[in-house]
Amino acid sequence: MELGWVSVVPPVAAIALAMATRQVIPSLLFGVTVGWTAMAGWDPLAGLADTVTALVDVFKSGYNTKVILFSALVGALITLTQRSGGVEGFVRWMQALNIGKTRRSASLVAWVTGLVVFVESSITCLVVGAVARPLSDAAGVSREKLAYVCDSTSAPVCILIPLNAWGAYVMGLLAIQGIDQPLIVLLEAIPLNFYALVALFGTLLVILLQKDFGPMKKAEDRARNEGKLLADGALPMISSEVIAMPMKEGLTPRKRNMLVPLAVLIVMMPLGLYLTGRTAILEQRAAAEGRADAIGLELDAIGLELDAIGLELSNLDTELAAIPAGEAMLQELGKARQAALEAEREALPSAAALELDVFNILGQGSGSTAVLWAVLASTLIAAFMALAQRLLSFGEVNSLILQGMAGLMPMAVIMVLAFAINNTCSAMETGPYVASLVEPWLSPALLPFLLFVCACFIAFSTGTSWGTFGIMMPIGIPLVAAMGGSLPLVVAAILGGGVFGDHCSPISDTTVISSMATACDHIDHVRTQLPYALVAAAIAGVGYLIAGALVVFL
Repeated sequence: MELGWVSVVPPVAAIALAMATRQVIPSLLFGVTVGWTAMAGWDPLAGLADTVTALVDVFKSGYNTKVILFSALVGALITLTQRSGGVEGFVRWMQALNIGKTRRSASLVAWVTGLVVFVESSITCLVVGAVARPLSDAAGVSREKLAYVCDSTSAPVCILIPLNAWGAYVMGLLAIQGIDQPLIVLLEAIPLNFYALVALFGTLLVILLQKDFGPMKKAEDRARNEGKLLADGALPMISSEVIAMPMKEGLTPRKRNMLVPLAVLIVMMPLGLYLTGRTAILEQRAAAEGRADAIGLELDAIGLELDAIGLELSNLDTELAAIPAGEAMLQELGKARQAALEAEREALPSAAALELDVFNILGQGSGSTAVLWAVLASTLIAAFMALAQRLLSFGEVNSLILQGMAGLMPMAVIMVLAFAINNTCSAMETGPYVASLVEPWLSPALLPFLLFVCACFIAFSTGTSWGTFGIMMPIGIPLVAAMGGSLPLVVAAILGGGVFGDHCSPISDTTVISSMATACDHIDHVRTQLPYALVAAAIAGVGYLIAGALVVFL
């Protein structure tokens, strides 16, 4: 459905309304409703009915459902580790080592943790939140600052260290476009991904210098001078009952009650990717082999049939024109079917694509399934440890799990609406429309810059970096092939623009999870982080203008 400029209205209206009113849920619901009403020809009743259907359809996606489930389970993990004394023990242990005592040190712990845990953006956010939030709270770092560090070390790190599903996905997109050596192109694009580099190391510079600006400066001044980690009236993504859950009276703080579940969380993620990826490849291999065998048998049958027709034609009297004409038609149909089967066999996945190597396994692995397994295993381990040490009763564990999950209900609703507005944008073809706007301005020198700007807008409006990659790669790669220029530079520009949206869009699942993992007000997180992201985007944009000109004119 081509709606033109109307396709941009729902995401822009939802984001603007959320920023202005600080009410995320009604703002996102408004955007979804406007989108489906527009697609229903502005019939309000039909639009409302389609909106309800769209919200229900969110759960048709296994990815969406798993993200919502593992996000809710995080609440259970938090309550268990806090009530059993794990968080208190961890904080005391780190402070005894003189780690995380100061504001700078606590923020550095968050940054380094995000840099090390690069297997998946959601896991990065969850681990950074689990490790750094207790230290940051004790050191007096505002939740907005912690959320900024958490978010800045998730998607940017995952795209710069592509030994994960991100790298495998991008290589798959490059291969589809006919790139013979996608890994080489991706590696060459890493130092040219100006946005991700500036966002990541700009965050480190802000931490080291302890210099902030804009809304973030106000947040840090409030935390430093008034001791308020959250602004007055803030609505953290996790309920205060969960975050403020005290250690059970009479217990001795034990750091292992946090470190062991955390280790399980980290280890289970790559293990889950490996298991799901390996299973998917083996299933595809079996399906491809089975289909190839079936095609071979059908081709043999067609070959025998064609031989029989040919023999019959050769024996027929040439004066009986009607009979040979009918047989000849059967012969042509058989040849056409034969050609179609040969083409289908050629299109089956190659042996190389189904090899059990690292990148194939990562590419086929399910990130959402792996994260769900990791969080579930970590929660079960935390519960088992509390029971085994007789720190909590079975009834207390059960109550804490339910209380923790209930505390994340606002986040779950926001997730549903964020996925719904993403699906709305897909149905309205928002991305392709925005991409079409830059076509009249294209030139070899401006190509990287324009692709970067276009990817930024699409990703910010739709909240999906991977979706942006999928839209922009089929546009950018043929353009650079036709116009000339640097393929790695164009790929880097698209990746950087996609990461910008994933990094700071209020409807991005990574941004929502960052707010949740750090117990920050979602709109406060977006408002305080956006100026830093815009500075990084401006620097990256200038970089692509210069690099594009150098490639063309030198």
